[in-house]
Amino acid sequence: MMVLTPAVLAFPFLTFLFSTTFYVPTECATLATPLDPKKLLTFADKQVRATAAQVSNLDDYPSAGHCPACSYWDVTRAGSWVCGFFVSSLLNMYSHSIQTGNTTAAAYYKNEAISRMSALKTIANDTGTHDVGFMMFYTYGRAYQLELGESYRTVALSAAASLATRFNPTVGCIRSWGSKSDMSDFQVIIDNMMNLELLFWAANVSNNQTYRDMAVSHADHTIHDNIRSDGCSIHVIHYDPKTGKIKYKSNHPQGLYDNSTWARGQAWGMYGFTMAYRYTRFDRYLKAAKATSDCFLRQLAVCCNETKVPYWDFSACGDLAHYDTSAGAIASSALIELSRFLGSTDDGKHYFTAAIETMSGLSQRPQYLATPGLTNAVLLKGVGSYPKSEVDVSLIYGDYFFIEALLRLLTT
Repeated sequence: MMVLTPAVLAFPFLTFLFSTTFYVPTECATLATPLDPKKLLTFADKQVRATAAQVSNLDDYPSAGHCPACSYWDVTRAGSWVCGFFVSSLLNMYSHSIQTGNTTAAAYYKNEAISRMSALKTIANDTGTHDVGFMMFYTYGRAYQLELGESYRTVALSAAASLATRFNPTVGCIRSWGSKSDMSDFQVIIDNMMNLELLFWAANVSNNQTYRDMAVSHADHTIHDNIRSDGCSIHVIHYDPKTGKIKYKSNHPQGLYDNSTWARGQAWGMYGFTMAYRYTRFDRYLKAAKATSDCFLRQLAVCCNETKVPYWDFSACGDLAHYDTSAGAIASSALIELSRFLGSTDDGKHYFTAAIETMSGLSQRPQYLATPGLTNAVLLKGVGSYPKSEVDVSLIYGDYFFIEALLRLLTT
């Protein structure tokens, strides 16, 4: 039987702790493999510790499983868009340890996280990338939320100031790729919804309305320009930076076709609009979160109804049909939070059930869940960028969002 009836979602950071009781649909009890968040978090604890032991150089950050065996992590350095996710997983586990009263584990995870953050500090002043949100809010911003010190707030606010320099008022968006001085093309990708949390948070803690206005403007343009009428997303919008008009839209370099749906991009949209609703309570963001979730679940039912784990692109088939566990983990975490806002309505039950089903699919070993001793990752079968790189590998951000989703499922 499911252990989640009824459930109180335990979010991993202080600002996400809710006391709302949720009705968990009885359909969840019919799943072939009941989902046990506590057991899976015990497994994740072993894997995160093993990763910390393997990646002992504190200036290195795990990125993707080294394949074909995927038995250990390839690493990257500060400045890669993925460099903050392992630190954030450590902070997740620290939060979990505090909530469960495990002071020994809490001390371990706090030390590991803090010791790996020094090399990230200079990123706060990097105005050349929109991913400063991923890199700094998920590390320094989270550390401040967990009350680890005022200095983390200062650094995260510097990162918000850097991100704000990439906002173009003519376009109404934050530039995703390219130089701020490029007046020939202004690219905005669906992924950028995730970086808006840095601005929303910074606006709240610094009373800087400009940051909030920028984030709202960007989210509004994303709804209008990146989301199709059916709720499915397109990866890249190319604007004219001088006029703000759209030049053209494209799924290159991530999606399979311009009219297909890149699964991780769709999950970024689901998560980003749900997050934007959390900060603003604007109905249009809740509507966008539901529309993007409906597209994801509708296409998941067509291509992957048995596994509930998405392909990297929902139009992929044959030899192109590689599963992407990272997309499944991101989408699951988004659906859990979305269900919180909808409560015991039919939609709330529907999205929560869908999250449970995909999390249960991801928890199947050896297809998608790693085997301890064979690899230090949590999830297998991720796709970073098909066909260029990181196909059928573990991805550090997949692990992060899987752990986050488990924490959001925990009862209190």
